[in-house]
Amino acid sequence: MPHQSITSLVYVSTARPGLEQADIEAIMATSLRNNERSGITGLMLFNGFNFLQCIEGERAAANDCMRRIERDDRHSGLTIVSHRELARRQFTEWRMADQSMPAKSDSAADMLVILSDENVSEATRTLFQSFLSFGMKASE
Repeated sequence: MPHQSITSLVYVSTARPGLEQADIEAIMATSLRNNERSGITGLMLFNGFNFLQCIEGERAAANDCMRRIERDDRHSGLTIVSHRELARRQFTEWRMADQSMPAKSDSAADMLVILSDENVSEATRTLFQSFLSFGMKASE
């Protein structure tokens, strides 16, 4: 059987004004259910204003997921910042790891552990660590 690459998409978007914690929890619950069914893994950060998310999976599943995300009216201005074909997943154990900001130091530490996984590319790690640090600075 030929090796199949993994499609990795990273986007940033702006949250709809008035988005509440319950909305974020609903997004995560739906994402976890859909991602399990579709074989999608990834990571999502929310800083109170913007989302940064990586989705990864088989090409058709990743593209279908991205189309659902684009139609979601809880955010706007979606911009894809990375679209790559990878030999392996970066977030193998995460149907959708998430972090909302401002981060508590223990949850920020957990996120840094996720990002330190050897499967996470340097480019992905740097992008998410930069976004994570913006949220941390805003909360100080």
